[in-house]
Amino acid sequence: MKKLIAISVVFALVAGVAFAVDLGGTVIGSAQLIKADSAGNVGAGGEMKRVRIEGGGEVADGRFGGWLRFDGRGLGANGIAWWKPIDQIKVSIGGNPDGIWGKEGNSGWGFYQHACDTKVSMEGDHVWGNPTWGQNVGFTTRQAFYEGFGDERLFIEITPVDMVGIKFAIPFLDGFINSDVGKVFTATNAQIDLNMSFGNIAFSFAGDKGDADSGRAPNIKNSQIFAYFGLTAIDNLQMDFGLGTDFNDSPLYFGLALKYATDSWGIKFRSVFAIPLNGDQPFGLLFDILPYFVINESFRAYISGGIAFGNAKDFDHSMVSWSVNPYIEVGEEWGAKFLAGIRVYQKLGEVVGVATADGLVKFEIPVAFVVSF
Repeated sequence: MKKLIAISVVFALVAGVAFAVDLGGTVIGSAQLIKADSAGNVGAGGEMKRVRIEGGGEVADGRFGGWLRFDGRGLGANGIAWWKPIDQIKVSIGGNPDGIWGKEGNSGWGFYQHACDTKVSMEGDHVWGNPTWGQNVGFTTRQAFYEGFGDERLFIEITPVDMVGIKFAIPFLDGFINSDVGKVFTATNAQIDLNMSFGNIAFSFAGDKGDADSGRAPNIKNSQIFAYFGLTAIDNLQMDFGLGTDFNDSPLYFGLALKYATDSWGIKFRSVFAIPLNGDQPFGLLFDILPYFVINESFRAYISGGIAFGNAKDFDHSMVSWSVNPYIEVGEEWGAKFLAGIRVYQKLGEVVGVATADGLVKFEIPVAFVVSF
């Protein structure tokens, strides 16, 4: 799931209790110095990807608190208020579009990180579900790894012991379905979260919310279920395993991600397989690899490569998409960071409900600035 790291500034507010406030923000701008393709088209582009100011706080005894974020040039607001009457129960209301309770490890935002927030990397389109890169082959990594929920809900976390979390997120605030309590509970998300000394195990249920645009009501058959295991017990190595499916006639989606890191170099890998459970279902594969090198404390170089294909029971190469994407980062997590790279990619084929890819080989030179404070 996408994460924002903010530097904390602590203020003492004298109003009977001490109140700690975290304030921070991020500004992201990117430009494509050149955009060309194999048909001879040449252009350029750019955009302000994000302007974000966020803050949060809680009372000193940890009994209640809140979080607020203004996101984008239009400064749309998101926030969460929470209450913890006892240590074992936490009740919250609100939402975070980047996702809450996501179980994806290095398969999601953790793969490209800030480069994913710009157009310098391949953006992880088959992670976030945009109808371009991985969607061209009919599925995304979010079908193997639970992305969490981003809409506004009432959510409850019960922790009977430190290692066990039982969670429910109920969409009472959704105007499309909240006139029918049955629909509300059909769309509820739930999770059992086990934090062990060797890693994290989680089982998640994502209820179907229906489709407000078409008027389609929630249907339990469209709900998704996920199992996750994150291994952290091996030095320098993180591994993420995910399984996902729904109650319709869908494949079983199996995901694997890993990160091996030393002080001077590292490598990341992620993949998802769509495994058919009967002869009518397609096979598919998403695959990314990202070796990187730490030149010094503020300079890192990455070489990303990826391939995806789906609906390929007979390995029909008309369904293949691929990318090669070297890029660099200069800067630290705090303050200013500069990114630049080269993107070369091609999308081929068509999936039902998704526009036909143009089949052109595309070449781009993107640059970006990220300022975090």
